[in-house]
Order: sequence, then structure tokens, then C-alpha cells
Amino acid sequence: MNPYKTIEIEKKDFLPLLKWCLIKFQSDPQSRQSIGGRADKIGGFIDRFSNQCVNWIMFNYLLSEKDFKIDPDFFFYNAKSAKKCADVIGLRGTKQDIVPLSHFVKDQWIHDSNCPFIEVKTVRDSQYLVGLGMPQYDDNHYFVYVESEFDDLYLFNFLDQLAIEDLNLSMDSTYLKDNSLDIIKSPVVNMPNKVATLRLLGVYKGSDLKKHNLSFKQNEPIRYLKSIKAINEEDISTRSKGMKTLIENDVFVYDPLQENKNQYLPIHTKAKHIHIIHSEKKTKGKIYIKVEKPCHLNEFELDIGFYEIEFGIFKKTSKEIEIFSHKSIYDVKNHKDSTFPKDFTEDLITQLEKIYNERKV
Repeated sequence: MNPYKTIEIEKKDFLPLLKWCLIKFQSDPQSRQSIGGRADKIGGFIDRFSNQCVNWIMFNYLLSEKDFKIDPDFFFYNAKSAKKCADVIGLRGTKQDIVPLSHFVKDQWIHDSNCPFIEVKTVRDSQYLVGLGMPQYDDNHYFVYVESEFDDLYLFNFLDQLAIEDLNLSMDSTYLKDNSLDIIKSPVVNMPNKVATLRLLGVYKGSDLKKHNLSFKQNEPIRYLKSIKAINEEDISTRSKGMKTLIENDVFVYDPLQENKNQYLPIHTKAKHIHIIHSEKKTKGKIYIKVEKPCHLNEFELDIGFYEIEFGIFKKTSKEIEIFSHKSIYDVKNHKDSTFPKDFTEDLITQLEKIYNERKV
């Protein structure tokens, strides 16, 4: 079984969360408040909680060859602070025997210190970077990175009882005296047949993540590698060249002003034959490089030649200190050498299986 392959969320997988959302929306009006203070209607509410299903769907795929699954957290809370717990609170066997990893005590969850504390971090396909609050960075704290891609029309999968396709919305052409500019359309709508896709990027220990991220405070700009494109040497303007600097570090942090500030996310290369082409004053938004031997920069495979690197910028607004890195660093398929964080997917599954077998009744 390939743990990193793309899997589909089917209608039956999402239905339990949909029911949970409908109950939560009705029973807890305060939870409708989204970031920014706006109260969500039911569609926006479901959207906001949609990624919660990733927790059990991803793990149940990883455990598909075992005789147990994870138990979803379908509890309803009337105190927001009480919800703070691991994303995996317990295991359930095929004979319905339950092995808790956490217990709710009075007003909070208490996690078993002998069990792995698991957080699932869901990221979009279009994301370039990922952030993380300042949690416990210990060896028993596991972060599971999953890439999700929800179909824009995923909720239409659950409207089949309305027989939308059978409704006739066509208008009589009597109203159209002159539509020669083709402004009024007769669109054809195809109903979706999927909810979303998921792909495990990797599983990492908290102690390892801190080594591969940089920390940022509120309103600090975070510059990340957005794109690389091949160019010809003559495409580099005269004012942007004249000097070159060899990238010597296996994990390179661009620092054009040599301020030793955390502004650019680390770039993994381990090449030592890439030169930055620049003038006396280095630029912030983009750089040019000359590659003398085939190599990699993060997920990009580069041949000999000249390239333009564009940096995107993200300004974090949350007040807490967070650590950030490129999303591609967490994707096992991009791991080229030992400078990348170590994946603990197999280790975590083995731990869960051991705990289940030792504690099941």
C-alpha cells in the first residue's frame, strides 16, 4: 500500500461531517462566527469545517490493512476552550473495541503521555508555504501534513434529491429581439461526481520541524520561492549583473541586505555549483542564477543554464509567533537528501498498532 498516493473523498466519507455541521450550526449559534466577525450561513459554515473530515479519512486509508481505525471526534462543545485536543483521540477496532489516547476530564482533554500526540495539518494544492504555531516540539508530537483539493461544486453532490438536472430553467426566445452579440448564454452545467482528493505529504516530529523552519512575529514579511523559469543569459539586464556569488550552504537563506533577519524561507539545494548573478545591490523580489551542473532547488529540478527566481511575499497578521517553511519541504516526493526533514509515517502507524494491540479489550 502506497501511503502517499492521491485518494478520493467519496460522498459516503463526507456525509458524517455534513450531519455534524448541520447539528453544530443549529445547536451552537456562536460557532457561526468566522474570522473577521462575520456570521456564516450554512454553506460558509460547512466550508469552514470541511477539512475536519481529513483527519479520519486520511488515517483510515493509512490503516486500511489494519484491524482498527481512528475514532472521529464528533463531540459537541459549548465551551470553545474545551475543544483543544489532539486530532486523533482514540482507536476503534473492527469489533468496536475502543482504545482512547485522550480522556475528557471536567473541562479539558488530558492526553495520555505514553501515546503519540497527533495534529493533522491540511494544506491546499495552491499553497506555497505553511505555518505552525508554537506547540510542544518534542519527539512524541507528530504533525501529519495532508494536501487537499475540494471540488468547487462539492456540495452539489448532496443536492441530488432536489433533482436539479430535471429542472427546466430555459427562457422563451420571445424575449430576445437581438442577441447577435451573444451576451445572453445557455450554459451547460455538469454535475460533479467527486467531493475532494487527498494526498499525504508526510509525517514529522515536532522536534524535527523546528530545525527546518524559521520563526516570524506579527506583521513580519515572509518571502518564499514562488517560481523558477529558464531564461537566456541575454535576458538578464545589464543593471542586474556584473557580480556573482556562489551558493555554498546545503540549506540556503537569501539575505540580499545582509541583515541576518528572517525574511526569506530556507531553500534546499546541496549543489555548490549555483551562482547568484547580481549587481553591487542585490534585489528583493527576484534573483538570477547560473547553474553549472544539474541540481535541485526545493522541488525544482534544474539543468545547466540560467534561471530567474521569483519570490512571493506573505505578511502574517496573527499575534503569536509562528514557524514557517515551504510546503514542498514537507512533501516526501521532493526529498532529495538528508537536509530535508525525516518522514515518520511508518513509525507512527507502527506505534498506533502497538498501542491498540496492547490495550484492546
